[in-house]
Amino acid sequence: MIRNAILPFLIIFLAATPASSSGVVRNNATNDGIGYRSNLIDPLNPYATSRKLMLWSLLERYGLVPGYPEVSSHQRTYIKNLGGSDYIARVRELLSSENKALGVAKYHYAYGICETNDYPSGLAFMEAAVQELRSTPETDRLIVARHHLLKLCNTEKSDLHSFLDGFNTILQPLRDNEAYASWAAYLDGVIYFYEELFESAKAKFASIEGDRYGWLKDTADYMEVRISKAKIDSFRVPTLAFHQNPKRYLEIEKPTVVPKLELALSNLQQAMRLYLNSHPKGRYVEIVRDLRRYVFWLNGDRNALVTATHQDFARIISSRTPVAIQQKISFLNEAMGSTEAIFEVPKKDSNNFSMHPLAVVAGLLVEIANEGNLQEKSSSQFWHDLYNYSIELNSSIPGLSNYFELLLLAHSQKYQDIVQHQINREAFGPLFVDALILQARALGKIGRHLDAAKMWLSTSQEFPLNNALTEVATAHVRAGTFIEFARIEKTWMTDFDPGNVTKDEWLSDELNIDVKTFYATHQPYRNLLRRGFETLVSSDEADSVYSDASINPIIRFLAAEPVLRTSLLNKNYSAFISKTKRVFDTKFDANWSKRDGGTEAVLVEAYRSIIPKVRAIISDPNDPDALTAIGYFLYSQNRFPKCFEGKTLWETLLNKCNDEQIVFKPGNYAVPINLFSRALSIYKSQPMRTHGEAKVLRILIFCFKGYENPYNCVRGMDKAYPKSIRIGYFQRLHKFFPKAAKQTPYWY
Repeated sequence: MIRNAILPFLIIFLAATPASSSGVVRNNATNDGIGYRSNLIDPLNPYATSRKLMLWSLLERYGLVPGYPEVSSHQRTYIKNLGGSDYIARVRELLSSENKALGVAKYHYAYGICETNDYPSGLAFMEAAVQELRSTPETDRLIVARHHLLKLCNTEKSDLHSFLDGFNTILQPLRDNEAYASWAAYLDGVIYFYEELFESAKAKFASIEGDRYGWLKDTADYMEVRISKAKIDSFRVPTLAFHQNPKRYLEIEKPTVVPKLELALSNLQQAMRLYLNSHPKGRYVEIVRDLRRYVFWLNGDRNALVTATHQDFARIISSRTPVAIQQKISFLNEAMGSTEAIFEVPKKDSNNFSMHPLAVVAGLLVEIANEGNLQEKSSSQFWHDLYNYSIELNSSIPGLSNYFELLLLAHSQKYQDIVQHQINREAFGPLFVDALILQARALGKIGRHLDAAKMWLSTSQEFPLNNALTEVATAHVRAGTFIEFARIEKTWMTDFDPGNVTKDEWLSDELNIDVKTFYATHQPYRNLLRRGFETLVSSDEADSVYSDASINPIIRFLAAEPVLRTSLLNKNYSAFISKTKRVFDTKFDANWSKRDGGTEAVLVEAYRSIIPKVRAIISDPNDPDALTAIGYFLYSQNRFPKCFEGKTLWETLLNKCNDEQIVFKPGNYAVPINLFSRALSIYKSQPMRTHGEAKVLRILIFCFKGYENPYNCVRGMDKAYPKSIRIGYFQRLHKFFPKAAKQTPYWY
């Protein structure tokens, strides 16, 4: 039934994000192994940014919105603020009988048309019933019935009949009671509405009479507006084609839909007029008025939509009442989700400058970030006129006009002027850090990469939650001095204690994750080093780092790892031993801590444990146990790739990690499958069967069909090991090692 219903197309539109949305930021950051860019509203950031998050970040800085919006479109802020336990406690207070049974089953958030069947809406009905009907046993019955309906949207179709039976048992005595019949009719209408039986729902709500200023009549009339809109949503046309051009889609692709949509749209507008005329001061006036944007959008009237969006933005953002908080969130989700109307300029409107200046700044941010339109719009007089307007409001919005001036310079690509600009807290207020970041980026634009690196570093140290390690590293890469970045001691990063940070403190607007998760998952500094040592540093430069006992052991290991791995792959075992001595010295042991090692700790221990086996292979190249151990190290620790999956920004700029480098060609390298095969042939030539042979047989079986990635083991050698040979491994294991074979009972 409802649980499996398709989302109405508008809900999908409003949840969607443009191509340059935060999803792109997330993917690029993840591929970089960094997970974080320095600043969300930095328009010169080479990574894409989200319009919605840029504007929200600005509004949050000036205290116009209450914190960061929910990322999930299916979890509203006000639902979080009204948890299930708080809801149950409030409902129990409303009940006149303390012994009244009330289930406490956890309510699961619903989707689509059902998303409003939640704790707040249920509680609103119950509180209104108690206020208007007073506490009576019949009112208790209404309360329990409305509470019961919260489970409706999570009820499977197969269970719907028994659910309705239970609901009717509760409500039936009230349907014929004159004092409570209208309230019972409302609940019947609610069921019809959420089941999308719209005509039945409309009839129930229309039958309700009463005081137009009371909750019941007001809400019942508003529900007729919702029904009219839900009918339009229920067309469920293909979302992408409709979203790109609704008018063209309906007129050309689906002509049979047009008459139905026109009628439904006319009915919606009529319902809106009726509600506003009947309830000029009703509870839902603002919501109904906001639907005009929806009407403009469906009619394809883009200019009216943009004008209305700007007017509503200024009205809603300027309100600081508690009721307006949810309106702000809902409005921003709509205006910036898919319509993007907040970033456009009305074609013909005398009130162009009535929009909130923060929206203007966000619009300019988007234009600057969109390099494809940079030249085309650089001469626009509109932004300069609005800059003059923002100056008038600078007293109430400190720093905005000064930041706007920097944006205009960036818009004109006058980066030298940005660099020479004097930036201080007094002039830029909440946008001080953003101005510094814009200036640091401008330094890079004019080729002063080392100066940019210094500025990024000082900004990061002063404002750790805006850390710019990515930018520091990129500046050094472009200057050809990455090794200097590797030698920077960043104790404020490596020694950061995530245990001292509360889970509600956000580090990154882009990824919306808490500090502890961020450091545990991404380890940004170490990942920057890992990628840099992998692709940018020569063996001699790496030697100067990993041989330096004064450097942090984690950094020393990251510098040495590509060199150590290459020695193993080239079967240059003597060089491997020589280099491990220079890395794992007494100073390393004294400073090394597994707890601080993070993701590198396992790999460090793996390298150290393999050293005796490498010594053994030097003494006896035919030592089957050593061959197996070295092969298994390369296989299990995934030590093959020259490059990591997904290029970083540096690697793209410097043409590193091209296809030839990424696709490892076995050649004469130490490929695990060959080491295992050689070890097996040595074991087979021995007169006695040993545990070592059973071990290598099981590894060979799993090499091709096991839980580990076969590519790590076989690496392009598949043709040399046909199915007959693979089955032979399985048969030999079961023939000579029945006890070990019990752990591998089946041929995969």
